[in-house]
Amino acid sequence: VECKESILTSNRKFLWLLTFYQTGPNGLFIFYQVFNLILQSAENKLFNNWLLMENHPINQELVELHFDYYDDSRFNTYYLGKIIKEDENHLLFESLNNLGQLDGILLINKKHLIHTVHQSTELDYYQYLVNYHHKQSTFNPRNLKIDYPLSELKSAIKNQKLVGIDNYAFDNTNTGVVTATFEDYFLLQNLNDYSLSDSIQKIRFDDLIAVELTSNTQVLLTNYLNR
Repeated sequence: VECKESILTSNRKFLWLLTFYQTGPNGLFIFYQVFNLILQSAENKLFNNWLLMENHPINQELVELHFDYYDDSRFNTYYLGKIIKEDENHLLFESLNNLGQLDGILLINKKHLIHTVHQSTELDYYQYLVNYHHKQSTFNPRNLKIDYPLSELKSAIKNQKLVGIDNYAFDNTNTGVVTATFEDYFLLQNLNDYSLSDSIQKIRFDDLIAVELTSNTQVLLTNYLNR
């Protein structure tokens, strides 16, 4: 069964139309439609304001970063945000959430970076979101630390610290506690269902795409585990 998603707008309200279809007998398509009326949401309010604007802002500083993920299912996975600083091997990066607010600060391994997008309609839209949140003083609601030194990935991995990591061979970002570090790798005790599991992974520093130096998720999970 495949799904096609559409957005309809009327009187500043959003109607999401999901059309499911599958191939039936004799190759004919069978369609199913599900309507979901969203009357209020922060994301839709911001998007609606964008649609009503006559002159959209042009992206000035944001980029999309694409990487050499091993799993093809992550082909369209990328980071969207602002490069704070960089050297020959690393990037310090402000990552944005879907509302255009600061989601976290990442230390990125440029070895796995294969493509950078500097101009697109999506980046223009997120520039509008960033401008809006700076004007409303809501860009960094949890007052995350931003001023980190640009350092080696190895120095960002510390024992007994909760950390989020992205590895080129993973199917998603993994969060856990570092239990030991060695010259070329470290051990991560995974966090599953909001608690530490018995699963421990051996992860090579060279395979890392990004390490979360801080993030909204990291702050919330740390507070939860320490409650």
